[in-house]
Amino acid sequence: MLHPLDPQSDPFHEWPTRSPLGALTVMLYHPTIYDAVSSALTRLPQSIPTRLSSHPKWLAFIRFKEICERAYGSTPRNMTSLCDNLQHSTMGVTHPDDARSAQCSQCCSAVYCSPQCQQHDWKIHRDECGARYIDRIYQRADRAWFSHRTRGMLLQLLQAFLEDFCDNFQDPREAL
Repeated sequence: MLHPLDPQSDPFHEWPTRSPLGALTVMLYHPTIYDAVSSALTRLPQSIPTRLSSHPKWLAFIRFKEICERAYGSTPRNMTSLCDNLQHSTMGVTHPDDARSAQCSQCCSAVYCSPQCQQHDWKIHRDECGARYIDRIYQRADRAWFSHRTRGMLLQLLQAFLEDFCDNFQDPREAL
């Protein structure tokens, strides 16, 4: 894909379907694909990234890769702490470095960072637990269920996107 026969030709010429680089860009959110792409990029001869450095599709790909790197480099992937307790931030719960989330044993949908948060949330969760159990069954049957690990990974990625946006935000009023 990045080795055209003619070094002067456009490596991103129009493909009959979607550009492979564009397809790869949108798949980078998945850690396994991100790891494979990062590894492959380190093995590219330096002349290729240098030659592509001004191409908009390459720049978009690299920017998205850097955001994923920011997300996946910040916290070990299996250590993201999730908590469905809406009052979590006001409870002052602290987590040891090896804390792992635990899910509700009945519905397997709600996840909590600690027994204290789970007990505190039970007043609200008990009214929805049965319905969430049924929803989870239907979502799994439709292959629409996100595991808690995937939720954590997507939260890490969302946080990285928001941080990138805030870091690069320019108030349009300042341009006037």
